[in-house]
Amino acid sequence: MSTDEVSVALSSPRPMPDYAPPQDVIDELVRFANSDERPWNLGYHALVIPLDDKRVLKTSSTVTLKEAKAMEYVRQSTTIPVPRVHMAFEHGDDGYIVMDRVEGKPLEALTMLRMTAAEMVNIVKQLKSILTQLSQLHPLSPDEAYHGWPDDPFPVHAFGHEHPTHRLNSLEEFFNYWAMGKHEVLPFGPEHRGSVLAHGDFKGGNIMVLGDQVTGVIDWETFGYYPPFWDRMTIYNWLCVFDHSKDAADEVVGEPDDVVMDFFSIMQASYPI
Repeated sequence: MSTDEVSVALSSPRPMPDYAPPQDVIDELVRFANSDERPWNLGYHALVIPLDDKRVLKTSSTVTLKEAKAMEYVRQSTTIPVPRVHMAFEHGDDGYIVMDRVEGKPLEALTMLRMTAAEMVNIVKQLKSILTQLSQLHPLSPDEAYHGWPDDPFPVHAFGHEHPTHRLNSLEEFFNYWAMGKHEVLPFGPEHRGSVLAHGDFKGGNIMVLGDQVTGVIDWETFGYYPPFWDRMTIYNWLCVFDHSKDAADEVVGEPDDVVMDFFSIMQASYPI
């Protein structure tokens, strides 16, 4: 099946609010995704296949309808640049999401290295706005229940070791999961407690940039309820690769406190995120 034929199939009506396309479109997309002729990029957990100049198909056994619905929930509730979902379905053991193609490149080390200090500050200001908007979707709650969105355990592939099979019902339980029982519980204070909605994997590989603009935030399978420091901790440590990016993070986001930084170090020792 050619890319042009896929594009024609995508022009069919999308009648269902659950993003499921007609069966004939499903058949064509599945066939194309498994053909030798299709172009593809290998993401961390999935294949990302260009369909045309405007859309891509993400597919793997870890892609779910829940991720598609999370993307649309965030996109419609905020100004965060999330790719629009055109259709989503499951077939066999795999999930499929057709979404907008995002311009730019991931905020990886090479991308940051080429940026000026002023460009880096502008990027980090946008990242801070994204974190603020996410936290406002579910204002800080005293409920210490950490789980995927809307109400399931964190997804199987989100974390590097055995995944939680239930909600983690306290910050201590959340910490012990990450520390794998090998460290004493850190002295968490009131400022560390409660839960907010967070991306869950807010690092450079999931942030697309073009020039000094954030063009998209991708890979929402980890979206869920986390401690209030979670996304800030992740992106801060990601930005500490170079002096100018660390300076921007210090200026705009601010360095997390010692307890949070210790938490990050313990997680990296257990599983590099």
